[in-house]
Amino acid sequence: MSTFPEKFRLDGRTALITGSARGLGWEMAKGLAEAGARVLLHGRSPERLAPRVDELRAAGRATDAVVFEMADRTAMKLALTAAGPIDILIHNVGERDRRPFTEIGSDDFARLVDTDLSAGEALIRLVVPGMVERGWGRLILVTSIAATLAAPGASSYIAAKAGLEALARALASELGATGVTSNALSTGSVATET
Repeated sequence: MSTFPEKFRLDGRTALITGSARGLGWEMAKGLAEAGARVLLHGRSPERLAPRVDELRAAGRATDAVVFEMADRTAMKLALTAAGPIDILIHNVGERDRRPFTEIGSDDFARLVDTDLSAGEALIRLVVPGMVERGWGRLILVTSIAATLAAPGASSYIAAKAGLEALARALASELGATGVTSNALSTGSVATET
């Protein structure tokens, strides 16, 4: 039985949550499933996703897994095409490199920015046309308070999350009139399993 009020129900909607095998992504996926959405759990490993899919299905929730590496745009496109129309995208995947700026090589910096920012942009490009066509969509880009406050030893992460925050604002401005909203969810420290 759902505890969600009727106006917050998501019946008939499909939500993709990247990085949802554990932690914050898993908690968001459970909430969306309880609200009635068909939930697409995402991760790199089918073995890690399988118990989560089983748990939601055992609770009577509609759920499936989509498996791809964020850096593999071809696999991303194939997985999303197979999944069908997506109404809600929560881009939650994020890596962090905790070295000082002088110790992060340019290739490592670029790889992290690709994972945390550019991969989100690639996902958005795949789902937004359908959202616009249907006149309804929700983009939620999980950023970090570090994007605004900053801290030593995380320059690539901070740059990527700040870019994601700016992208959310730009898309809100550009897509709002089409029925597609875009928001950044700027999290602080979250106690999750290691």
